[in-house]
Amino acid sequence: MIATYVRAGGTSIGSFGAPGIPVLHGFLRDICNREVGRQHLDSSPEQQLESFRDVATNHLGLNPVFHIDDLFSAVRGFVSSDEDKVFDHPLLTASEIGGSNHYSFSYDFLAPFLRALTVDAWLRKSGPKMGCLPRELVESLVAEADGKGEVLEQLIGFLSLSDLDRVIDAAKLAASTRGYGYLGSFFFHVAQCVVNAQAGTTMTVRTDRLLRSIAAGGTAKGAATNVVGWWFRGMMGELDFRDVTFERCRFADIRFRRCLVDHSTRFVGCTFEGAQVVEGGANDWHQVLFQQCRFVPPAGMYWTSLVSRALGDKEENARYLVKAGVEKFWRGGVLVEFLSEAGWSTGQLSGAGRGATVLLETMLSKGLLVRVNIDGGRGLAVDRSSRGDVMNYMDNNLLSGKVQEVYLRLLAGI
Repeated sequence: MIATYVRAGGTSIGSFGAPGIPVLHGFLRDICNREVGRQHLDSSPEQQLESFRDVATNHLGLNPVFHIDDLFSAVRGFVSSDEDKVFDHPLLTASEIGGSNHYSFSYDFLAPFLRALTVDAWLRKSGPKMGCLPRELVESLVAEADGKGEVLEQLIGFLSLSDLDRVIDAAKLAASTRGYGYLGSFFFHVAQCVVNAQAGTTMTVRTDRLLRSIAAGGTAKGAATNVVGWWFRGMMGELDFRDVTFERCRFADIRFRRCLVDHSTRFVGCTFEGAQVVEGGANDWHQVLFQQCRFVPPAGMYWTSLVSRALGDKEENARYLVKAGVEKFWRGGVLVEFLSEAGWSTGQLSGAGRGATVLLETMLSKGLLVRVNIDGGRGLAVDRSSRGDVMNYMDNNLLSGKVQEVYLRLLAGI
C-alpha cells in the first residue's frame, strides 16, 4: 500500500505519529487526501473514509464485494459529484464477482480495520446502544466470539488499560441484551487481550479485572463471585474460578486453560456444547459442582470422562455416539468398505472423551464392526451380517439389529 501511494506521487505521510490517530488510519487519510488533488474529488478524506467504513460494516466477509453505488449511500460519505471519479481510487479494485460496477477493497485487511474503527468509535460514545451497530457488523463480531479474528486483532491495537472499563461495559450490555449473547463473548476476549497485554499481570489481577468486573451486581474483594447469563466461546485462560458461581451461562467450544478450581466452583443451570477442553489442573475438576446443567453431546461425555461421574442425558449421549460411529462408514449414500482405526476418535467423536473408546469396544463386542488388515495398519469394517442394520439406520433412522444392540448397551453403560 505504501508502494502504491509513492507510485501515485505521494511524497510524505503527514499523519504518522499524530496523537490519538492510529498510524494506519492516518495513512489511509493521506491516501484519500492525495486523491482529492489527483482526481479533483469534491469529497474530503473524511467523507471518503466514511463511505469505505459504511461499506465494510454493512457487508459480510473478509473483503466484501459491493456495488459502486453503495459508496454513495453513507450519510456523510462520498458526494454525488464524484460518481464518475471513484472507479480509479487506489483503495478499490474491480471485482469479477457480481457483474459490472462491483468492487472490493484493494487490501484484505481494510474491511476488518474499518470495522474495528467503527467498534472503537462506538465504545467511546456516551451510553452506547446495541441497536446502533449494523446487523452485518454484529455478525462479523460474533464470528470472532472465540477470541480469534481480524477485527479483534485490529481493535486491540487501538485500546489500552484505560479503555478496559468501556470494553467491560460493552460486554455487559451485550450479555444482557436479548439476541446478542455471543457478542458479549467477543468483548470478553477483547478485555482479556487488553488485560493480558499488561506486563506482570498475575492470575489474581486478571480475575479481578475480568471475572469480578462482569459479576452480577459487582463483587466486593474477597466475596464470592456470581457470573449470570453470560455466553462464552473460546479460551478462558489463567483465571481463578474458586468461589465463583456461573449461573445460566453458556460454554461453547470452550477451552479452560490453567484455571484454578475447587469445591467452591459451581456451574448452575449452565449449558455446555461443542468441543470442551481443560488444559492444566484437570485432576482438580472432580471437585467442581455441576447442578442442573445441560450438556449437548458430545460435551457431556467429555466432562463425564474428566470428572468421573455421569453428566448429560444418557439417551442423548447414546444416540449421539451411535450416529457418529455409524456415519463414519457412510459417505454419499454408500457404505464405506473400511476405514483406518487410527482415525476413529476424529470428527464428531473428537470431543467425546472416553466415549469414543467405549463406542468402538461396544461395536466390536456386539459384532457390528470387525477389525481388518489394511495398508499401513489396522482397519475397521462393518460386519457383513450387519450391513442391512447400518443401511436401515442411515436410510430410515431406525435402530434395528446390531445397531440397536449397540445403542442399548451404551444406554446401560454410559
